[in-house]
Amino acid sequence: MPTCEYRHPLRTIVLTYRLQAGLLSLEEYHETATVDSATPSGADVVVHHGDAVATHSYPVLTDNAERRIFELDHFLQEVTSLEHHIVAIESRGTYQGSAWTTLMGVDKCGRHNVSDIEGILAAARLDEPTVYVGRSGSRWWVLDAGSTVEHVLCIPVSEGASTSHADVLDSVQQMLDFKGRRCTVFGDAVTPQDLVGIQQRVGKQFHVVERFQPFRHVLSKLTAESERRVLSRSHMLGCMVGAMLLHEGLVAPVSVELETA
Repeated sequence: MPTCEYRHPLRTIVLTYRLQAGLLSLEEYHETATVDSATPSGADVVVHHGDAVATHSYPVLTDNAERRIFELDHFLQEVTSLEHHIVAIESRGTYQGSAWTTLMGVDKCGRHNVSDIEGILAAARLDEPTVYVGRSGSRWWVLDAGSTVEHVLCIPVSEGASTSHADVLDSVQQMLDFKGRRCTVFGDAVTPQDLVGIQQRVGKQFHVVERFQPFRHVLSKLTAESERRVLSRSHMLGCMVGAMLLHEGLVAPVSVELETA
């Protein structure tokens, strides 16, 4: 059976799954020690945590293969197609007067390699348009996505600053129209207080504020204890659902693969 491995800094999570009537069915859950992002893996799909992802976003005036290679060469010089899986995520919406493209590179260590953000965007294909906000390592992300990707915003974490999910949303809400959307919180260190803070600060923009829970779209044959672990960490592990969906071709790709020297 295929396996999906998530290389999180705290632990490595491995889910064994199979397809059942066109749906993902989780069969086994394992935790192991943390693994370096470049260490070879026997997993069918490997999900890379944010701090192991090289990323760069740029406003789109002319976006084609040549422009993407130019951006890679000048802003992600450490990334090459020999050692990294490189993708471009195109946003349909506008921010600061322009559409944007986000480049991401992760180590080639498994058969199929994706970033945690790609996994979240893929899982978003199954739901109505939603605003996702969360922290992955040293970056905050605001994703506006559903069947299409409208916005992908990356905000570096300020060293020494105590920034909340509500602070991040508040900083971008005047430039983006979130009214009437759902708000889903994902990533590292999500607490009930985070959801309350969003409700109190920017809740009027959203009709629902919730924790990331894409596991409701999959079947499970896990033990009761393993299922409890997965569901309690769904805000962190939910990107694995999207990665498995992408690997099996159950959702449309959220990115375009790039090749460079």
